[in-house]
Parts: sequence; structure tokens; C-alpha cells
Amino acid sequence: MRDFYDEFDEFAVLPHETEAFKKLVKGLTPEERQLLKTKGHFYIVDLRNVGGLVMPVPLEVEFVDGSKLTASIPAEIWRHNGERVSKLLHTKKEIRSITLDPRDEIADVNRRNNHFPRRMDEKTFRLQKSPKSKNPMQRANDAKKKGKEKPKPKDQ
Repeated sequence: MRDFYDEFDEFAVLPHETEAFKKLVKGLTPEERQLLKTKGHFYIVDLRNVGGLVMPVPLEVEFVDGSKLTASIPAEIWRHNGERVSKLLHTKKEIRSITLDPRDEIADVNRRNNHFPRRMDEKTFRLQKSPKSKNPMQRANDAKKKGKEKPKPKDQ
């Protein structure tokens, strides 16, 4: 049984979207049109200030070619909004990962959300089962059971 979504591509550009883009470009200034020709990669890093303490934001950016860049976004980034801010990164190379506060230098409420792409939280998902160990009460009960067991006759 086939339906519309078997062949529907949600990322395909539809005719009405093409027309809307043409209309948008017509309304741009010459300087804005020139910006559309900019080469490179653009990334937006969204930050939240949960604790209310305004601090610089250290970043470590790893590129696809293996090189790394360490930078610090100054505390002035929070001047217009002390709770949420976005930072635009324009790079010539493609980014593989971004780590906020790689050296644990700033006050952070939740360090598990400092990585893009997200890293697996071992407490939530384990690749291997941890070995089970018995507590002292379980060990004492096991010892009692072993002491009370009667040996079975060898004939049976």
C-alpha cells in the first residue's frame, strides 16, 4: 500500500519556496546581495545563562581535517540579554565538533550539555553491564544457606 509520503521529500525545494526566495532577493540591498555570495561555513551556537553569572565563554572547535581552534567569547556577549544569546561562527573549514568550556574554567550548572554533537552519558546508556556485587546482608544470607544445606546422598 503506497501513499503520498512514500515519494515525498521533505527537503525538496517546492515551486512556492523558489518564488518566495526570488521575491526576498529582489527586496535586498546591493550590499545584502553581495553577502549571499560569501563562501565558507556558518554555524550558530545558542547559549543560555542558567545561573545568572555573566562570564566569558571558552570554546574549542574541532574541524573535519583534525585541526582545532580554541577561542573565548568575551563576557560582553551577554550585554543585551543576560539569559539567552546566539553567536554566529563563520569558518572556512567544516566543523566536526564544538566543546564549550573544555578546561572547566567557568561556573556551569550542567556540564553534560557542553558538546556538539552531544556525547553519550554513560550513566544513562552503558555499553557493558557493570558487574553485580552483593551487599554484606546478601553475602551473610548466602553463607547461612550454605551452612544449612544437608549433603545429598551419593546414591540418588
